[in-house]
Amino acid sequence: MGFKFKYERLLSLKIDDEEYRKVKLAEKITELTNKKEELSRFIVRKNRFNEEHIEKLKSGVSASVMRSYNTSKIWFMREEGRLNNEIALISDELVIARENLKKANMEVKKLEKLKEKDALEYIKKQEKDFDIMIDELISFRFNR
Repeated sequence: MGFKFKYERLLSLKIDDEEYRKVKLAEKITELTNKKEELSRFIVRKNRFNEEHIEKLKSGVSASVMRSYNTSKIWFMREEGRLNNEIALISDELVIARENLKKANMEVKKLEKLKEKDALEYIKKQEKDFDIMIDELISFRFNR
């Protein structure tokens, strides 16, 4: 009969949870990277828009074009603010995901240490039983 850890199923669940947390962390990192790239592309687009309209302003424009420009400028500012807010939110979620992974990792390590201790106790018990068995064999032969 071999060693059987009594919390093996719990350890298995904790390992699965740890793997799940790793996947969630990777997803958040990817999401943050994608949002930052989207923001950088947006800023390039915004700068190009501003440069084009500055050239138009130098040559003179009508009030309706100026109003359209101001409306677009307000939209660009709001959109940039929205993207920055999303990046901040994802960054906060990333911190939480890292903490969750850290907790899951600690739980797995605790159970693995407990498993190691139980395995060592099992080995010591097996050695003790073996020594007792040898002593009984020797005393049986001696009494014979």
